[in-house]
Amino acid sequence: MNSHFGDLHKALANEQSSKSIYKVLYNIRKEVEWPKNKENIKKIHEEGTIIYFINNLQSSHKHIVDLCLSILGNLFLDKNCAEDAFLKYEVLPVLIKVLKRYAKEDSIIGRSYKAIGNLCQQLNDCAITIVHESPIIIQLSEVLESFSNEAEGNNLYSEATITMAIRALRCFTNSSTARILTERYQILSAIGGVLIKLCNEWTQNKTHEKLLENIIDILYGFSKYNDYKVINELKNTKKGNAMEKLADLLTLNNKKIMKIIMNFIKISKLKSDLPVPEIVNKFVDEVFGKYIDPENGEFTTESFQYIDCLCFLFEHPANRNAYQCAKLIPLLIKILEKLNSFNSSTSVLHAASIHFRCSILIVHTLNKCKYEENLLQEQLKCNIIDILIKKLQLLTTEDFHTNHKIISRKKRSQELEDDQKESNGKRKKRLCMYCGEIYSMSRLHNCVLLPLRQYSPVSSGFSDDEPNNRSAFSRSPSPCSSSSSGLSWPSSNSRTSLNVDTSFSDSDYYSPVCSEDEDLEFPESFSMDCLEVLPGRFEKQEEDTFDQSSKEDTNGLEKRLILAITKLINSYVKLKPPVSQLGSEDLLLAIINVTEFCCIDDKIFNIDNLLVTVIAILHSHVYLLPLMKTSFIERISKLTEYIHSIDCEICFHFNLVAKAVLSGLTGIAESPVGKGNLAHELLRGSDEFRTQLVLSIIYVVENKPILFKLLLNCGGLNTIMSVLRGDSILYKNQSIKCISILACKRLKIKNPKSMAIKLGFDLKDPIKPSENPVNIVTFKLDDGICIKADRDYLTNKSDYFNRLLTGHFKESSEDEIYLHNVKSQTLKCLLKILTYKDIWYKADIDTLLDVIALSDEYLMNDLNCFVTNYVEKHRMNYITVPTIYRWSLESGLNFLRVESIAYALVVQIPDVDRFKMFDSLFALGYSDEVVDDIEKLLFRYLNSFQK
Repeated sequence: MNSHFGDLHKALANEQSSKSIYKVLYNIRKEVEWPKNKENIKKIHEEGTIIYFINNLQSSHKHIVDLCLSILGNLFLDKNCAEDAFLKYEVLPVLIKVLKRYAKEDSIIGRSYKAIGNLCQQLNDCAITIVHESPIIIQLSEVLESFSNEAEGNNLYSEATITMAIRALRCFTNSSTARILTERYQILSAIGGVLIKLCNEWTQNKTHEKLLENIIDILYGFSKYNDYKVINELKNTKKGNAMEKLADLLTLNNKKIMKIIMNFIKISKLKSDLPVPEIVNKFVDEVFGKYIDPENGEFTTESFQYIDCLCFLFEHPANRNAYQCAKLIPLLIKILEKLNSFNSSTSVLHAASIHFRCSILIVHTLNKCKYEENLLQEQLKCNIIDILIKKLQLLTTEDFHTNHKIISRKKRSQELEDDQKESNGKRKKRLCMYCGEIYSMSRLHNCVLLPLRQYSPVSSGFSDDEPNNRSAFSRSPSPCSSSSSGLSWPSSNSRTSLNVDTSFSDSDYYSPVCSEDEDLEFPESFSMDCLEVLPGRFEKQEEDTFDQSSKEDTNGLEKRLILAITKLINSYVKLKPPVSQLGSEDLLLAIINVTEFCCIDDKIFNIDNLLVTVIAILHSHVYLLPLMKTSFIERISKLTEYIHSIDCEICFHFNLVAKAVLSGLTGIAESPVGKGNLAHELLRGSDEFRTQLVLSIIYVVENKPILFKLLLNCGGLNTIMSVLRGDSILYKNQSIKCISILACKRLKIKNPKSMAIKLGFDLKDPIKPSENPVNIVTFKLDDGICIKADRDYLTNKSDYFNRLLTGHFKESSEDEIYLHNVKSQTLKCLLKILTYKDIWYKADIDTLLDVIALSDEYLMNDLNCFVTNYVEKHRMNYITVPTIYRWSLESGLNFLRVESIAYALVVQIPDVDRFKMFDSLFALGYSDEVVDDIEKLLFRYLNSFQK
C-alpha cells in the first residue's frame, strides 16, 4: 500500500465537507482497481473502513452515492469484503433503499446492479436472499420493461445500465433460484422484450452487439435448466415472440445461439415452440458454409462441432419435410463423401479421429430416418450406397485373406487366457506382419472402444462443462461475467476450464460496464480433449491424453463406424421394392472384409452381427441373378479355402464367414422362386449370361435333383462344355474351376489315386529266375542293341514268349530273335521287373507307360495290371497327367484315360497348377477328346441324381 492511499484512507475518519468527501472518494476509487490494487482493498478490509462507504450510500449528494457504489463494486470482488458487507454490515437493505430513492438515475442504477452482481458472485446466499426476499428483482424487471418499451433515442436507461442489469441477473441465477425467477417474477418475459427491441435495431444498424451478447449468455444459461416455462415465457412477451429472433442473431454468435436451440429442442413440446426451420436455413446459408467446405475436405474440431449441431437440428421433427430434407440430406451426404482421410500414421491420427467422429455422426443421423421411407429414398438419390462402400473399403486392405501371415488359433487361445489373468486388465499386444505393415492384434481381437456419442433424443449440442448425469437444478452460481460456461462455473479439476480474469474496474472516465476479460468460447488451439464435453452426445472420456491412446482410439472408432454403416444399410434393406444398389458386389465384399475387425468375445461387434446384414441383403431374390453375373460368388468361394491350415485363426475366420454367405445364397437359389428364375434364364437368356449363370450355379446349388435339372434338362452342362471348347482364356479357367468343384463337392467323384490297389502281378512268385541260367535267348532290337534273358523263365511268365520260344515258330529254335518296334529301355525295364528288381521306382513315366503297352502286347496280364495300378497310384500327378492321357490315346489302349481326367478334376491342388495342367491337356491336340471325356464323366454321375 502506497503512502498516498494511506493518507486518503486516514482522511475518511475526519469530518469533512461534501466537496472534500467527494474529492477523497474520487481519489480512493482510482486506488482500488481490481486486481491491480488488491493490497489496498485488503487494507480496507483489515481496517474495517468498508462501513464508511456503505454509510455514505445514505448521503443526500448523489455524486457521493455514485462514487461509493463504484468503489463498493470493486471491493465486492474480494470475497472477504463481500462477506463483511453482506453479513456484518448488512449492505443489502441499504442498496435496496438506494435503488428506490434513485430509481430514475441511470448512473446510480447501473453501478448498483454492478455492486449487487459482484456481491452475488462471491456469495451464493446473497443471490438466494435477493431472489426469495428482496424487491430487487421486481425493480430490475421494471427497468428492463421500461427500456424495451421506450423508443430508440428516448431511453431513460443507457445500454451500459441494462448490460449491468442483465449481468446481475446472471449472478442471481443458479440451481436454487432459476425456477423462482421464471415462475414468480417472469423475468424472461422482460428479457425477451429487450431482446426483440435490440434485435430489430441490430438487424438494421448492427448496434447493441455487446448487450445482445450478454442477453444471449443469460438465455443460454436458462436453456440448460430443462424447464419448459423458459420457452413459454420467451414466446409470450409483451412485445411478441422472442424465440423468433434467435434465427436473426445467428450471425452475431452462432455457437451460443445453436447451443440455446439445441438445449431448447430437448425440452420443447410443440413444433411451433422453436423456429427450427428458419434457424436451420439461416445456419446452412449464412454460417455453416463459412466453417465447413465440403469441396475442400479439410475438417477440424470446430468443424466437428458444427456438423454435430447440423445433425442435431436435422433430427428435429420440424425439419422432416420435403423442402428441408431436400436441402439437408444432400449436404450431409456430400460432407460424408469428403470425410475420407483414414490414414493411421502418427502425424495424422488427430485428423483421422476427427474424420471418423464426423462420419459416425452423419451416418447415425441419416439412420434416424429409418422409419420414413421418403427420406431414405432421398438419401439413395444422393448415391449414399457408393459412399458407404468407399468408407468400408478404406478401412480394409484388398484381398486381406490372401495376404495374411499364419496366426495360430492355439496360440491365440493361450493369449486370451493370459489376458483374463492380468490384474491390471490391460490386454497383451502381439504384433503380426500384415500386408507389409505392422498391425496391432487389437484389429482382430481387442475392442478398445472410444467413448462416443450417446444417441438420445434429449441430447444437447456444443460443449458444456457440466457432467452428463447432473440434474436440471443442481448447478452452481455463476459469476458476473460473460464466461462461456453460462450459468455454471468450471470446476478446478476440469480439463476444459479456462483461467478467466473476471475482474471489474472503473477508469477515470466512468462507464458502468465492467471491463472484464471475455474468454474464448472455442479457442483456436482446441485439443482433442474438448471433444469429450458434449453432454448427452458423448460419454465422459478417461483422463488419458490423445497421444497416449490415439491408436487404440482409432481402432475403436473404426468399429463404431462399421456398426453405424451396417445399421444404416439394414434400414435400406427393409425398403420395398428392394434397392437395386444393395445387390452390389463391392458392398457385400466390403462388409465381409470388415469382419476382420470382429472380436470373439465382443457381444456387439462380432461376426454374426455383420453377417446379419449380408444375409438380409441376400435374402431377396432380386439380387440373386445380378450377383451371379459378377465374380462375387467365386470370390466368396475362395474364402472357404485354407491358405495355411485349420489351425490358422484368419483362415478359420474367413472360412466361417464364407460358408455362412454361401449357405444364404444356396437357400435362395434352391427356393421355388430361385430355381425357377435360374431355369428360365438358362433356357431363355443370352449366351453370355447363360455362361456366367451356370458358372455360378455350381457354387451355390447343392441339391442333387435341382442340379440335375439345371445342368442336364436346362442345358447347363452343354454351356460349360461350350466354354471349354472356346477360345476365351478367362471363361475357360473359370469353367475349369467350376467343373472341378462340381466333380469334387457336388458329384463326389473319388480321386483315382485313392482307389488304385495292387492287382495281378505277384512279386512273391515261387518260381525265381536262375542266377546262372543255362538256356539263354538274345533279343536283337531295331537299333542293334542285344538284350539277353532266361528263356525258361520267360516261357513260364508269358504266354506270348511261351508260344514264341517253344511253339511252332522258327524263333523257337533260334538263340537270337529279332524284336521290331521295341525300345531297348522299355524291354530292359520289363525284363528286370520280371526278375524281381525294383526298377519301377527308378524308371521314368514314359518308360513305364511303354512297359504297360508292351506287357499288353506280350499278354503279360498280371504285369500289365500291376504296372498300370502302380502308375495310377504313385506316378500320376498334375505334371504327368497330360503325358498319361496322350499315351492312352495314341497307344489305342485307353488305359488310364478316364482316370487321368477324373484325377485332373478332383485332385486338391492350387488353381494355378490345375489351370496349367488343363492347358497342357488342351495343347496335346486332343481338345475335343478331352472335353468329351469330361462331359461323359460328369454326365454319368449326374444321371445318378435323377429320380
